[in-house]
Amino acid sequence: MERQSRKPLVLVTGVSGYVASWCVHTLIKTGKYRVRGTVRDHTDQSQMEILRKGFGDYFDQIEFVSADLQDQEAIKKAVDDVTYVLHIASPYPMASPKNADKEVIQPAIDGNKHILNACVGSYVQKVILTSSTLTVQDFWENPDKVSDHRTIVKENKKMIPYYKSKIRAERYAFEFMDNLKSADRTFELVTIHPGVITGRALLPRADGASLGLMKNVLENKLPGVIPMYFAQVDVQDVALAHVNAIEMGRDRERYPLASGTYTMGELFDPIREEFASKGYKITKKEMSKCAVRIGAIFNKDARFFLSIWNIHAEVDGTFAAKELGLKYKPMKESVVEACDSLIEFGLVKSP
Repeated sequence: MERQSRKPLVLVTGVSGYVASWCVHTLIKTGKYRVRGTVRDHTDQSQMEILRKGFGDYFDQIEFVSADLQDQEAIKKAVDDVTYVLHIASPYPMASPKNADKEVIQPAIDGNKHILNACVGSYVQKVILTSSTLTVQDFWENPDKVSDHRTIVKENKKMIPYYKSKIRAERYAFEFMDNLKSADRTFELVTIHPGVITGRALLPRADGASLGLMKNVLENKLPGVIPMYFAQVDVQDVALAHVNAIEMGRDRERYPLASGTYTMGELFDPIREEFASKGYKITKKEMSKCAVRIGAIFNKDARFFLSIWNIHAEVDGTFAAKELGLKYKPMKESVVEACDSLIEFGLVKSP
């Protein structure tokens, strides 16, 4: 009776991350949920201070627990008394490591495995997994067809490990649900598939892939622009999609998030327009395909870039917008807000 009288408890994995921090913020702002967030070590005062600074007045409303996603017992404890799970944390290396299976692919699968296993026989009613538009953006088999929630990308040898990790982790999750005994099917599964995420950082850190890219652009650390296409979405729209999926997401449904599909150069244009006059040097140089071909002899990531070179594989995000009650923030506004926040936090070198 006591449990029924309280607000539902939502577990968010990896709350120190770019997306997860905004999910926590959005959950608390609704006033409808209690929030428990996983961190690697909630006794690490330096990391907790970053969270305190970012969450502000919301910090004391969050229950923090230490839980490594590779630790089944820790995850099981984290899921105790939880009604909904937003599983967001997943490894994202800036470059493909030598042992990709061990460092990227298997941890992503195991994260889903441990979360889903912990939910069997628990109070959990719905699990919302964060995937990626990489599992729906079809560069290889049907690049001329607009990709949407029904598109399932097949793994191939040209893919970088992160691509493979997202495809295999999503496949594992759906197969897990398919193989559950009827008595254990007490919770639903929804997957959210964001494109490249931009927008204001909530926490003073830029060590993730999305904000790391914006930081490198502002500091002019990129060798050039590659003609490749990205689906893009604002981080606060991603967070709202996760939170709205608690009530509005349909079981076994996939929700690609995209305000549009843009070239790398188009994503960088608003940064140049806004920040070049302030002294930041934003590259316009397009990388030579010949140079990338030479690099591909030694580098797997370069081989991947060649395989999607200038292929306009469009991603349609309207299904998720309609089903989950979203109105996407314009790309230009979102990209500028990302850069503004990095500068405000002092995470970008002054020009």
